[in-house]
This record gives sequence, C-alpha cells and structure tokens, in this order.
Amino acid sequence: MNIYSIYYNDVKGTYTAIKEGWSWVAFFFTGIWAFWISLWKVFFIVLIINIFINIFISRLFVAGSDSQYFVVAIIAIVISFIFGLNGNKWREERIMNQGYNYVGSINANNPKSAKAQWINSKDTESLSKLD
Repeated sequence: MNIYSIYYNDVKGTYTAIKEGWSWVAFFFTGIWAFWISLWKVFFIVLIINIFINIFISRLFVAGSDSQYFVVAIIAIVISFIFGLNGNKWREERIMNQGYNYVGSINANNPKSAKAQWINSKDTESLSKLD
C-alpha cells in the first residue's frame, strides 16, 4: 500500500489522487512520461537537454567510443533519478494550477482505489451528520 494525496476541484466536482514519494513510471520513461502527463515545460527541457547532450558528447568523444556511451549512460541515469524523485511533485503542482486543492491523504493500493476510499469516507461522514 502507498500513501496518496487527494485533490478536489470545486468547479469540476472531481477528485484526483497522486502517489506521494518516488515515481517509478517517471524514473523509467522520463520524457515520454512528461509528455503523457502534459508537463510541457519539463518535456521541452528534457528534449533540449537530450539534443544538447547528443551534440556536445558527439563532439567531445570519438563516435562510438566506450567513454561516449558511458558518459551518456551516466547523464541518463541522473536525469532518471531527478524524474523519479520529483515526478509526483510536478504532477501535484500541475493539478494545483488547474484549480485542484489538497484535501487529505489516504493509504491505498492504487489511485483509483484511493479516490474511491476517500469518496466513501466522505459519504459516511455526511451520513453520520444526518443522525
């Protein structure tokens, strides 16, 4: 089980859940993940970094050398770690800019389950207030 932060949008009347902490999906899929989640600024920054790295590294080392591959691999791993550490924070910032507000957190197996548990707990609270 993981801890999920629950966000609610008053205008849309919808909830969303984002896992707290490390993001494995962001770690493994970096730029593709940023594109899929609509983190455009992050996506374009990674795209520019990748272009720069390819140009710079290809001029710095002999093409196809082991040291070239090693440097590129190290840079890719560093970028992946940055994404893994910050991916869920970036998602939270994005949805807060879309009008969602933090309402609490809950333990759940996945985001869908977290939203369902949160909504059910709120329904139970409102029913108990009627008694």
